[in-house]
Amino acid sequence: MPTRHDRQAFAAGMLLGISLTGLGVVLAQAVFGPVLARSLSSTEEQILSDVHDRLVDDYVVPLNEQELMRTGVRAMIEALGDEYSSFVGPDEVSTYHEQSSGRLIGIGAIIAEGGRVRYPQPGGPAERAGLRPGDQILAVDGESAEGMDVDVLVARIKGEPRTTVHLQLRRHRDGEIFAVEIPREAVPTGTVGRAEMLDPAQRLGRIHIRSFARSTPQELDAALDQLLEQGMQGLVLDLRFNRGGLLDAAVACAARFVEGGVICTLEGRGNTHQVRRADPDDYRDLDLPIVVLLNEHAASGSEVLAAALRDRGAAVIAGDRSYGKGVYQQVQKYEDGDFVIKFTAGYYVTPAGRIIEGHFDPRMPGGIEPDLPVPPQSFERQRLIMAALQQDPIPEAYRDEAVAIWEFLENYPAHPTDPATNHALAALRTVVPPPTG
Repeated sequence: MPTRHDRQAFAAGMLLGISLTGLGVVLAQAVFGPVLARSLSSTEEQILSDVHDRLVDDYVVPLNEQELMRTGVRAMIEALGDEYSSFVGPDEVSTYHEQSSGRLIGIGAIIAEGGRVRYPQPGGPAERAGLRPGDQILAVDGESAEGMDVDVLVARIKGEPRTTVHLQLRRHRDGEIFAVEIPREAVPTGTVGRAEMLDPAQRLGRIHIRSFARSTPQELDAALDQLLEQGMQGLVLDLRFNRGGLLDAAVACAARFVEGGVICTLEGRGNTHQVRRADPDDYRDLDLPIVVLLNEHAASGSEVLAAALRDRGAAVIAGDRSYGKGVYQQVQKYEDGDFVIKFTAGYYVTPAGRIIEGHFDPRMPGGIEPDLPVPPQSFERQRLIMAALQQDPIPEAYRDEAVAIWEFLENYPAHPTDPATNHALAALRTVVPPPTG
């Protein structure tokens, strides 16, 4: 078994290659008061308020004041011409919160086209209610589901926490019509995908992180524990197709692999700096050689994580140059207006001082260059690899039932030929000894 020195040498070697009282109050009011008043009532703000009030009071037909206000905010965000800045309206706020938390409020069931239950998630509300693979959803809260698009159906089933949904179903195995009342609960969306042993003989594992949400660090811990129980000796940390998410989650994930210290610096307007550090209490002390996989679809938080591990000597990077989304967004929630805005506020800087961004400012090259480059793959192969990484394996308790209904699930999820993964495994095999006996 390789020593810690060997593992550090693996990363280093690869990188080598390539509070006013009295007078004070009076002075503050006399001097700063007018300045603040002007600031809070600028000409632009007065104009915007006047236009809104004039339209609400005098337009030929009554207007929805809230919707008019939101339309104005949306237009301001769009006027930035920045693909990274966005307006999240009432219809999208719940989805935004789901993506940020890594959990949605639902019943914990995978629904296929046609409104059939592919399988319930183990331990979830649907499983406790007795749903099985193939069960056909006939109605949701008394509304017929016949011909309903699966996305619409799923939206009907989801709802507020601590509420219930009434489903009428037809049992697949015998055609029995039955009804259930299922509580809606927070169920995981699965930001960490595959955790598998790619080479059981040499015990080389892979973990794919799909995005970063509040639940991701804990999901990563569970995946690491799963593979460590199998004796993992080397890790492929797959960040391909990961477009980012919550920065705090990416920093927390990095903290599993490096003991404290800088993960990234946020460089904002006016030369402001915020340093994001790893929490030493999150360090796992894995003592494993790690290869991080990137491609041109890996962006933002995934680039922050990959760069931090490389700059801190914890990993090397294989694959293609990453996307180069190295700017961060401030998020402002307006509960009274039922919307959220996200706008670009500055750049990510890696521990080694590199700026990742390559699109906001065309003068910047952007992206992260791999230590172990892999030739670009065809669009079709990339599509197959992405589809495979996004698929969750069917729980063993339901696999046979599901395969009997949907034959294509026999080989689900698929394992297409993947040169980048093979390249990462080859690098790990140079430092992990072959099996004996």
